[in-house]
Amino acid sequence: MSKHVVCLTMICELMVSASAAMASGRNVAVIDGDWLIPGPGADWCALLQSHGHQCSLLPKEGPAGPLDPFDVVIDLSHDWSDSAAMLPDFMRAGKTVVTVFGAPLFLGIDSDPTVQAWIGANGFTSPSDRLLTTDVDPILGNISVGTQVGNCADGPCSGLTDTSGHASAKVLARFNVPGSPIGIMRNLWEGGVSVYLANVIYPGSPLADQIILNAVEARTPSIPALSVWCLILLALALGVAGALIIRRRVSCRASFIASLRRK
Repeated sequence: MSKHVVCLTMICELMVSASAAMASGRNVAVIDGDWLIPGPGADWCALLQSHGHQCSLLPKEGPAGPLDPFDVVIDLSHDWSDSAAMLPDFMRAGKTVVTVFGAPLFLGIDSDPTVQAWIGANGFTSPSDRLLTTDVDPILGNISVGTQVGNCADGPCSGLTDTSGHASAKVLARFNVPGSPIGIMRNLWEGGVSVYLANVIYPGSPLADQIILNAVEARTPSIPALSVWCLILLALALGVAGALIIRRRVSCRASFIASLRRK
């Protein structure tokens, strides 16, 4: 392998390592809610900050400015309806939106097809009982199927209804009651990721903390993208190196034949 290819390989490795380092801490906006006194947003921010993320706590009335500086938005609010459609635009930019408890209801999931599309479910409901995982997914980490990740007891808690018509939606946990309402799910929509968490997923227990952190880190697109580009660059470099080797051999062969003819 030529020294140029070796150098390119090292550069790619450094780029991927740097990207991984940058992806380790994300800039998160938490839109607070009022379903606990005080609001739960401070606990979410404290958890995220303790794991190396930046966190800005926004009021329950919603953001006063653009969401562009953030990588993730966590919406806990029952007061903000996102009338300017900031969250769909945020997701179109390839970012992550996490909605918790009744936020989808106040965003219009029962009637707004755009909200239904990016959340990946068709309506809101209020179940109770235990919340059990139904699938495996990076958002759940190493939690196996059938694990209880929350208990709403007598309820009511938050849940979503069916995912029909949303091909990328994946249900990760359901309440153990007739109809099995959705308690945790994720969806891919127009380049972004959405995650829904019922209000029983709340900072404090190791399982809940793991799910919250994994939801915030649901996408780090820079690392795979860099890897793909590195492979392309390496392939091109190898092709050029191979062409140079062949050209050199042909030149050497021609020189050898010429020298024989002169003899």
